[in-house]
Amino acid sequence: MADFTLPFQQTATKLNGDGIAFEVDCQATLGAVAIAGKVPNVVLATGVYGEVGGPFPQNLIPIKIKEKATTNLPAAGAAGLVGPGFLTGAVVGQTNMQSETGVCGASQYGNGIQGLSDSGMGVYGESGSGAGVQASSKGGVGVLATSQTQDAINGTSSAQGHAGVSANNNNGGYGLWARSWGTNPGTGGIAGYFNSDGNNAINAVSTSENYDAIVAQSSSSAHAAVSATNTAQNNNGAFGVWANSPNGIAIYGQGKTAGHFQGDITVTGTLTVGVDIVMPASDFAEDFSVEASAVAEPGTVMVLDENGLLRPCGESYDRKVVGVVSGAGNYRPGLILDRQKSTEGRLPLALVGKVYCKVDATYGSVEVGDLLTSSATPGHGMRASDPQQAFGAVIGKALAPLKSGQALVAILVSLQ
Repeated sequence: MADFTLPFQQTATKLNGDGIAFEVDCQATLGAVAIAGKVPNVVLATGVYGEVGGPFPQNLIPIKIKEKATTNLPAAGAAGLVGPGFLTGAVVGQTNMQSETGVCGASQYGNGIQGLSDSGMGVYGESGSGAGVQASSKGGVGVLATSQTQDAINGTSSAQGHAGVSANNNNGGYGLWARSWGTNPGTGGIAGYFNSDGNNAINAVSTSENYDAIVAQSSSSAHAAVSATNTAQNNNGAFGVWANSPNGIAIYGQGKTAGHFQGDITVTGTLTVGVDIVMPASDFAEDFSVEASAVAEPGTVMVLDENGLLRPCGESYDRKVVGVVSGAGNYRPGLILDRQKSTEGRLPLALVGKVYCKVDATYGSVEVGDLLTSSATPGHGMRASDPQQAFGAVIGKALAPLKSGQALVAILVSLQ
């Protein structure tokens, strides 16, 4: 390399030539350097500096470094511009003109600009009003980032109305696409993870009248396309899934089974059923208030007292008999009317359907089909052998026999 002393100045005049003010032709061997700018260990010193001026110049580049291969392939391991920096960037590009670029890198085959760092940032861009780093590609990926131990791309924004990472597509494709996969099939991770400590983790809005705001699909026979869990520790009615449609249907399900709920369901409005209601439970019941001193377990025959409260029967052919306490054996009420927030002092009474009833065969053996009425045995029914006395005191019809003694017998409730 030729030596020269500073200041060095030479005028470039372009007529038919290239108009080069200073040129170094390096007959490169392995590891050779065409231009090397060295300065002492001084803060803010610059190794190589280029500047152009003039009112709104066009096609002017302060420093242009070209990597030119001698074959049809790029030179392996060669670099257009390399600079080690201390406290400042290894390569610093600056422009004060609009629509111009501080550092511009172009490559026919490889990377236009490549930044490498052992511990810091490979490429750092900063702007007062425009984009800190802008990348575009006509046929490839605009920005390609990889990391072995940290985030490939990490974006942070302090603007209240803007995103840390914003993705847009202006040609009908995906605004944001994420994928996670493992080394073996079925071992992939989570494609997208969202966490917020002060607002919605995900906010999806669609202004289209033809498409959904969120579409989820799962091929698993044991898992859901959309799964929601609320881990709140209180019991104040926290929602796992909340849907609201002021003028339409909040939740719509379609399938062989449109909806499956495991647990209690509360409906505060009108329940409309278009076809059938199928319940595996056995009877139709209604809650009634009972006397404070009354002891009545499921299967007990109940009558009304003078105050309209329920108590166990204690008289044969009592026309104040109203039914049997639901829930004995393996029969459960399918529907309970007048259920209130507090069930203290109230019991569900089977009005229609199948129920287990306490029966005493001491007054006569019971056969299938026999009518039953109240008995003198507290809380027990018996066979109604006297049709005249039984009128208005029948509680149901026996579905099983009882030859002797006392037992729970399945009956079909039908007050008459």
